Amino acid sequence: MQNPDSPPVTVSRRLQASGRNGALAALFALFLDLLWRVAAAPAGVPSIPETVVTAVARLTPTAIFGWATENLGSLAQNSLFAAVLIGIVAAGAWAGNIAGLAIASRRFGVGRNGRLLAAIAVGAVLFLVVTAGVFPLAREGFFAAGSANRGILLAQAVFFAALWALAWVALDASPGTVAAIGKQTGQTAENMSRRSALRNVAAAGLTAGVAFLGWRLAKSPVAGDTLAQRQAAAAIGSRARLDELTRT
Repeated sequence: MQNPDSPPVTVSRRLQASGRNGALAALFALFLDLLWRVAAAPAGVPSIPETVVTAVARLTPTAIFGWATENLGSLAQNSLFAAVLIGIVAAGAWAGNIAGLAIASRRFGVGRNGRLLAAIAVGAVLFLVVTAGVFPLAREGFFAAGSANRGILLAQAVFFAALWALAWVALDASPGTVAAIGKQTGQTAENMSRRSALRNVAAAGLTAGVAFLGWRLAKSPVAGDTLAQRQAAAAIGSRARLDELTRT
């Protein structure tokens, strides 16, 4: 019978914890990004999720997106926005797993410095995914070169990636491995249980906050300027109707 604290199990539990911390860090970054979008962003500057929605809309086949937009209206766009929010949290969990693997391999060293370097490296990858992947698909250009709000968009991408990295390091800063944790005193185990409960409360609060801000953006044109999304939807719908007329 395998010892539950054997190295393979310890590494597996460590990676699971890193993934959970990555998802929570993404929730934190999302919450602040959406809060900035609702409360302080200049008119016409989208949040990261809104930019991703625009990119996904442009990647969606015209027939499918045109049908969904014409028949479901705002429900289709709101569902897509909710799916994007969930996808970003899932991407944060994936990024946390990658950072956890880097720590397990000791590629960036050990201790707090190793965690920080691993988080910075993964955060840099997230920044490149947004600026060199999402922005061009959303017609903002590579590194937002085609946008009138290039500086704000780039600063937002840096802010989002840095927030994720710092939050992940803070959440993943518990000393020792799972095996070592198993050997802690009862008092330490109780403290760790309280810390886990606090994280669960924080996750629930951030989820509620992200859901509320997302709903606010979807329902309030003033708080959430969705001009780019509407333009993308209109363009795709027009192409779908044109394709249908051409076939007939």
